[in-house]
Amino acid sequence: MTSGAPVLAKSTGEPLVEHVRRCLWVAARVIEGLPFDEDEKQRLSGDLRLAILFHDLGKAALGFQEMLRGERPGWDGLRHEVLSASLASSIPGVSPEVLLAVLTHHRTLPGNGVEVEPGQLPWEQLPLDAELPEPFARMARELRENDAAWRTCWKELREIACELDLPSTLVPVVLGLDLPWLIRGTHAASQRRKFGADQRLRAALLRGLLVTCDHMASAHLDPPAPVELKHMDVAPARPRGFQQRAAEVRGHLLLRAPTGSGKTEAVLMWARANQPCSGRIYYVLPHTASIDAMQQRLGEHRPECPSGCRHHFPVGLLHARAAESIYGLREGPDDLSVRLGQQAIAKQVATLAREMGFTFRVCTPHQVLRHALRGKGWELALAEFRGALFIFDEVHAYEPRIAGLVLATARLVERWGGRCAFVSATLPAFLERLIREALPEIGPTVVPSESDPTDREVLSRVRHQVVHRPATVAGLSASELRPGAATLVVCNHVRTAQETYERLRAQPAGGPSVMLLHGRFNRRDRVCKEQALTRGGPLPGVLVATQVVEVSLDIDFERLVTEPAPIDALVQRMGRVNRTGARVSPAIVELLERQSSAHALYPRDLVRRSVAQLLEAGESGPLSEGDLVVRADRVYGTGYAGDQQTEFLAGLNHPGLTEFDERALAGAHEDWVEGVIESADSSIDVLPDCLGAEYRDLMAKGLWLEANALLVPVRWRSLRSHSGLRRHPVDGMWMTDAPYTSELGLHL
Repeated sequence: MTSGAPVLAKSTGEPLVEHVRRCLWVAARVIEGLPFDEDEKQRLSGDLRLAILFHDLGKAALGFQEMLRGERPGWDGLRHEVLSASLASSIPGVSPEVLLAVLTHHRTLPGNGVEVEPGQLPWEQLPLDAELPEPFARMARELRENDAAWRTCWKELREIACELDLPSTLVPVVLGLDLPWLIRGTHAASQRRKFGADQRLRAALLRGLLVTCDHMASAHLDPPAPVELKHMDVAPARPRGFQQRAAEVRGHLLLRAPTGSGKTEAVLMWARANQPCSGRIYYVLPHTASIDAMQQRLGEHRPECPSGCRHHFPVGLLHARAAESIYGLREGPDDLSVRLGQQAIAKQVATLAREMGFTFRVCTPHQVLRHALRGKGWELALAEFRGALFIFDEVHAYEPRIAGLVLATARLVERWGGRCAFVSATLPAFLERLIREALPEIGPTVVPSESDPTDREVLSRVRHQVVHRPATVAGLSASELRPGAATLVVCNHVRTAQETYERLRAQPAGGPSVMLLHGRFNRRDRVCKEQALTRGGPLPGVLVATQVVEVSLDIDFERLVTEPAPIDALVQRMGRVNRTGARVSPAIVELLERQSSAHALYPRDLVRRSVAQLLEAGESGPLSEGDLVVRADRVYGTGYAGDQQTEFLAGLNHPGLTEFDERALAGAHEDWVEGVIESADSSIDVLPDCLGAEYRDLMAKGLWLEANALLVPVRWRSLRSHSGLRRHPVDGMWMTDAPYTSELGLHL
C-alpha cells in the first residue's frame, strides 16, 4: 500500500473518513425527520452516530484496502464488519444494540451451524472467546500491517465525533455481545427468549437506520425535507360535501364515492387533517400501472385552489420496477451521456423511495406487507410506520389473502398510532363489515349524500345504459364501427384481444382507426400507447384492450363492448366510458353473453351473478351511481366462502402479524415473505428473440433501464405449453422464439 494513502471506503477512491462524514450528515437529516418525540430522537441519535463511526472501520485492514485499490481480486471471504464490531467492543459501555447494528449492517445473523445460507455471517470468523479463530486473527494482523494509515484515519474520525470522547487507540478484542444475540430460533438460549421485545425492536430499529444511512451516503443522496400536508392546499376551490366530511374525520376512514367524483382530493384532505408531525403517508394501489399514474398525479397535484397556494410535493414511487417508471417519465435528447445521467437520477430517486427519502410514497400493498411481515429491510417499518397514514385505494380489487393480510397489518399499525383509509367506488357491504371487525374504532362510512346539493350532482349523474349483446366479441364487425364514435372493446384474454384487433383492422378503407393495448407489450411500447391515449389528442376510433384498461388510464370513450367479468371489474371498465357524465346521453355498454376463450379467467358463478345484476338493472333504464353500489352488494352477498374464506382468514390471522413482537428478530429478516404475498401464478420477464440484439446493444452501452424496457411480462400459466421458452446460457435471461411486434405485442 502506498505510504500516506488514506484508508478507503469505496473502490471509487472515496476515503473512509469522507464516507463516515457523509453518513453522519445523512443520519442527522434522517433523525430530524423521524415521527418520534425529541427525547427519543436524542437517544437514537447518540447510538446511531456511534454505530456509523465504527461500521466500516474493519475496512482499514491491509487486505481489504488492497482489494479496493484493485491490487487483489478479493479478501478471501473475510468480513470487514466482524473486525469493525470487534473494534467497537473495546469501547467501555458500548450497547449491544450498537454492536449488533455494526456486525449485521451487511449480513444477517449466523445460521444454525449446519447449513449456511447466502447473506449470513460466518460463525468461524466471529471472536467469541479468548481463543480467537484464525480468520479473525488474520484480519487483526492485517489491521496492524496498515498501522500508520489506520491511526491517521482513527484520529480524524475522533475529531469528527469529538463529543463522544473516544479513546485515542483501538485494538481488536473479543466480541462484546452476549451469545444469545446471535442465536436464531425460539429455544431457551435464543435472542427471542433471552431479550424482551422492546430491546430486540430497538436493536432492529438501530440496524435499519444504520443500513439506510449507509446506503444513502454511499449513493450520495440527500434526503428531501419531510412533507407536511398542513402546509399544502390539497382541496379543490369548492369541495363537495363528502370531501368536507372526509376532512373532518379523525382516525380511520371508510370512503365510498363514484369514479371521477374527487375521491383522491377527499382522501388527501383527510390525510392533511390526520398527519402527525413528520408522519409518513403511503398511498397504496393494487396495480403497478395505477401506481405510476397516481405518482404523476400527486407529484404534479394541481387542484383548483386559491392563487399562490402551495400545491406541489415530492412523491416517492415504491414498486419492483420503480426506476424504470421514473426513467420512462424523463424525456430528453438522444445523447448517450444524457441518457446515462437520466438513468443514474432514476436509480437514485428509486433508492430514496426504498430507503427513507420520501415522506409520501405511492406503492403496492406488497411493499407495505413486505415490511410488516419482516421481509428484507423490515426494520424501517419500526421508524416509518409509527403514526403513519395508509390509504388503501381500490380496496375492492384485493384477492382474499391480500385483503386479510392488509387488515391484519392495519391492526398492527393501529397499535403504533397509525391510521388507515379504505377507499373504493364500489365497496361491497361484506368488505365494509370485515374492515369494521378488524378496526372497531372506525367511524361511519363517508359517502356522497342526497341532502347535499354538491353531492347530489354526483349521485344523480347517469353515465351508462347497459344492454345485452347475445354473442361473443367475434361477432363484432367492422361495419358496426362508425367514425367519430370512439368505442372501447375489452376482452378477458390477450389472444382474444389480438384476434379481435386483427379482424377489425382489416376493415374497408375509411373506417375508424384501431389500437390494441394489453399486458404482453414490453414497457417501452405500452408506455407509448398509454401516452397516446392520455395526452389530450384524439382517441382512436376503436381501442381493443384487456383488463389493463381497468386501472389508471384517464380516458373517455363513448361506447363500451365488453366480455363478461366480475361486477367490480365491469364497473372499472365502465369508468373509461362517459367518465365524467358530461355527454348528452348515457353511453351504451354492450355486455356480451359469453367470452370467446374457453379458459375461465374469473370464477364462473361470480361472473354469472354480476352479468345478471347489471342486465336486470339495465332493463329499468340508465344506471345511476347508487344502482352500481346496490348491485355490487347483491353480487357479493355475504362475501368470501369456501377456499376464498380460508385464504382470507389465513391472511387475517397470519402469526407473523398477530405475533409481531414475539417473532421479531434483530439482525435478520424472514426469507419466506415473498411466497406469502406474491400470487402463486406469478409473472416472469421474457425477452423475445427478435429484440435480443437491441437488448445486448443497450446493455453494452450501460443503458440497462432501456434494455429492461424491452422485456415482456408473461404469467407462468400462459407459458406452460410454450416450447420456445429457454434461458440464455450466459446471463440466465428468459428468452422466447415467439414473434413480437410493437403493433401486436408478444404472440404466444
